[in-house]
Amino acid sequence: MTVIVMHDVATPTDLSERLHDAFVAAGLGQRGDSNGVDPFVTDRYQTMFASGIRRTIADDFLTDEVRSRANFTIVTNAQVNRVLVDSGRAIGVEVRDADGIRSITAGREVILCAGTFNTPQILMLSGIGPRDHLEELGIEVLVDAPAVGANLQDHVYTHIYTLAAAGVEGSVAPGMGEEDISAWLCDHTGPSGYFSENGVGWAALNGGSIPDIELLFSYTTTSANFGGITDAGRRSGTSIGVALLQPASRGTLRLASSDPTVKPVIDPCYLSEDADVTALVAGLRIAHRIAYEPVLAPWAQSVFSPITATDAELAAHVRRDATTVFHPVGTMRMGAEDDPTAAVDAELRVKGISGLRVVDASVMPRLIRGHTMAPTVVIAYRAADIINGQNMIVRR
Repeated sequence: MTVIVMHDVATPTDLSERLHDAFVAAGLGQRGDSNGVDPFVTDRYQTMFASGIRRTIADDFLTDEVRSRANFTIVTNAQVNRVLVDSGRAIGVEVRDADGIRSITAGREVILCAGTFNTPQILMLSGIGPRDHLEELGIEVLVDAPAVGANLQDHVYTHIYTLAAAGVEGSVAPGMGEEDISAWLCDHTGPSGYFSENGVGWAALNGGSIPDIELLFSYTTTSANFGGITDAGRRSGTSIGVALLQPASRGTLRLASSDPTVKPVIDPCYLSEDADVTALVAGLRIAHRIAYEPVLAPWAQSVFSPITATDAELAAHVRRDATTVFHPVGTMRMGAEDDPTAAVDAELRVKGISGLRVVDASVMPRLIRGHTMAPTVVIAYRAADIINGQNMIVRR
């Protein structure tokens, strides 16, 4: 089994530590392991940064040994146009690459791992999707599957920003200048290799026993929020991200055209449910507790939005400031065979077509209360067990 090693992100400033101190001082929990038993802790942000480079799953799994296997071929600079279906069975895919449009046939199954956006796009281009939508674009309907492209979910987050008093150090500006980039290209050091959002904490709303909010700590701020302070761009500061872990809003993915080269229409419907805004406002109140702790006082001479803001003002701030955490899931929802809201069954098989599975984050019925990379790898491991006909041993 391949082992993925997670690293604590390097921090060039003690300001990161002060953010952890403020979390503890606010009574939200202790320092600990965010992957441990107690979820209500603050911890260094762990990710796959190694020697100044962010690794990918491909780096860990597509080793030289794997690449050299006789039964394994990687085709790059190619686009999958559609799945080829014959008499209700997937028999291959149509691709466009340097050689033009050609077909690649499958001996047993076709497995789509194109992700939350491209997997449903490919299936709809293949005639598997909502009937009315496909007919509108002149695509022959093979399977009327309303669940394909529905149920789109994503984590969104908003922020509390602080600005330090003049002369207080601590923040490190993102290294985007030529000298910084040259240093990174040379030996992967310097500000271009820093990841300013390198601390995390977890909190529950209304006394819950599991986290509703993820708090993301950064040792940089956004000076544009402090327009009344003439030297704001030269001051240190922090930002405290408030990510909603279980959003109620649901979006869709639809085709813009029957042309595979045209990008699909992604409508995430962020904050379309008022409950999401209400929860984020409550999360901002928790972030205020951190921002106003005395340990952060030198870096929080000004706070935006301030603790004096009304709920309505904070709700308006959420709608202006909120952005994605880039955790889209759900557009090929997994469920029971007789569940009309599910696009694949419990063994990841696309309903209505044999010989076709989906193995990516699109099959998640609902967002988890955390980041989606590791669970997607687990889905792949489980799919491998299913395809190999093995039983996964679950140890409790």
